[in-house]
Amino acid sequence: MSNTRLNRNKKISFIGGNHISRLPFGYKRLQSGKIVFNKEEIEVVKKIFILRKEENGYYKIAKQLKLFDYMKNPRKIFVKNIIENPFYAGYIRFNDKIVEGNQESIINVEEFCSINNKNNIEEFIKIKNGM
Repeated sequence: MSNTRLNRNKKISFIGGNHISRLPFGYKRLQSGKIVFNKEEIEVVKKIFILRKEENGYYKIAKQLKLFDYMKNPRKIFVKNIIENPFYAGYIRFNDKIVEGNQESIINVEEFCSINNKNNIEEFIKIKNGM
């Protein structure tokens, strides 16, 4: 398959809200292609968002994950990537564009935007899309 056709197919899949690359921490893909929660990992993700809502910084959240045995050695960049990833709010990102995805979300859009200091998802998308 040519590169052009492959890129076109990826774009079509993305526009349809389908995630096509490696899934974020906390999710897994069934053989049917459906994206579902990874039961062990999803608890860590939920804890990260709870700690962030309590206004903890990335480093402090990483330390607390280790302290309470959620993870052996989490890094603050791992925490930051989860908090800022719109996938957890039901959106997917491809080539710096964001659209609504087909996966189940862990956090609602309003909470996601609040945690990321944005007024609404349109503002978040606008900033992430470079508009």
